[in-house]
Amino acid sequence: MLTKRTPALIVGVLYLAFAVGAFVWLRRRPREKNRQLKKVHDLVDALAIGVGSAVSGGLDGPIWLMFYPHVAAVSARRGLVFASFIGCVDATIVLLLVRLTPGHPMG
Repeated sequence: MLTKRTPALIVGVLYLAFAVGAFVWLRRRPREKNRQLKKVHDLVDALAIGVGSAVSGGLDGPIWLMFYPHVAAVSARRGLVFASFIGCVDATIVLLLVRLTPGHPMG
């Protein structure tokens, strides 16, 4: 399965817009507690990896391999409970990618 260029570009642009907006928000409000935004950013990261994988070949493409470093980074920054939640989200997205890629050995 080849990469669908237009959807991949849309995913990339939307993620970039969110990341830049979150960065600006955090820079302008450094003294406020921005834990919720950082947690939302972790969820958006997971969704971007999942949708990016889906439009670039599912498990046949390389993007889905970013789930492991994603959950490892979240566990180092946010703690065990939130990392477990993100791990479940990542695993659910991988299961959806397995269904999307029936020709893959895991599918």
